[in-house]
Amino acid sequence: MANINQYLIMSSAPEAPDFANGLFISSCNFGTTLGSAAGGLLITEMGIQYIGLAGILSLLFGLAAISIRNHVMLPRQQFSRS
Repeated sequence: MANINQYLIMSSAPEAPDFANGLFISSCNFGTTLGSAAGGLLITEMGIQYIGLAGILSLLFGLAAISIRNHVMLPRQQFSRS
């Protein structure tokens, strides 16, 4: 999945690939931190039996974020490098 994420980030800023790569690394670190914190809170507050629910909610949130990004950008903007 990291390759897909990097492609999405790089397509957002094709004129500045170094900045886009730094943004990719920062967003991966932030996502790992946020996910670990949210998972830890869920386990602490509700118990280990709800960890599957947290995975499903994370999946739905990710799909919603991808869908919003695809609807905001026109298809020709996603793949242009000019």
